Amino acid sequence: MREETYIERCRQQICETVEERTKSTSETDDLLTIPKPRREWEKHLQADVEPYARALCLKLAHSILFALPRHIRAQVYSYVLDSGSPRVTVCDGKLPRHLRSSCSHATVQSYDSFWKLADLEHYLDPSYVGPKMAREIAEAYYKAKTFYFDYHELHLLHKFFTVDRFGYGLLPTDYIRTMEVVLDGHYLCRCNRTALAHYGLIPVDSMTSEEAVRWCFEQLFMLNSHVVHIRLIVYLHEGRRMLQEFQEVLHFALPFVRRFRAQGWHVSIKSCTNHGREESIDDADGELIDQNLSKMMTIRI
Repeated sequence: MREETYIERCRQQICETVEERTKSTSETDDLLTIPKPRREWEKHLQADVEPYARALCLKLAHSILFALPRHIRAQVYSYVLDSGSPRVTVCDGKLPRHLRSSCSHATVQSYDSFWKLADLEHYLDPSYVGPKMAREIAEAYYKAKTFYFDYHELHLLHKFFTVDRFGYGLLPTDYIRTMEVVLDGHYLCRCNRTALAHYGLIPVDSMTSEEAVRWCFEQLFMLNSHVVHIRLIVYLHEGRRMLQEFQEVLHFALPFVRRFRAQGWHVSIKSCTNHGREESIDDADGELIDQNLSKMMTIRI
């Protein structure tokens, strides 16, 4: 009853603000007056609308929690999350420019941080949906999305896995099901080694670039979900060194692929060239993935 009274009071306040605005300004005045960025009445209206919207959302959230069992709510969350892209590119945009500019293959563009989830802001806000539903949506978010790491951003694996992004006591490692990790012929650039040292995760000059990338790959074994799919994407530039680069990448990746499979994880490998050629292998058919790799090794220039 208190909730209904509060919602009605918010609604009445909005109506009063709009009515007051209508009385004080005629339609002719509106046509002759140049609109200002934020007029005073608009500020008052927004101040009235926001608590009204929160109250309505909370009422709906409480109704869903009361009426629907957990597995049905999970379907509702999946529908909400499907409205956006299924892939989340994990980047930070906070690494100092001079650390990235040392690598001729890395972009120095400052990407938006993956911590900013504007599309889901209100779904994950307990003031709109309550703490229980916000936590459930956060869990569904980790389960539903594919998290994509470019080879220049592998140093973020540790941060991504160990930070409670939403503040609900959730770690991504307990819920994530699908990861995509990119490698190419330049995966041994200095980006990851420099970033790990910059953030104090390894001592300065204590590792080679390859050892730093191996350190990053080791973080994947923090995943605890019962169902995990690791998709390794290898980008190749067609030319005289393409096959050699591909073999070098596979030589690095194969020990990890075998360890992933030993964990009972689903593993797939996809190669893409700059001319649009693609080859894929998957262990879903029950064959050993390292046997299937021989098919990909037949790529010719």
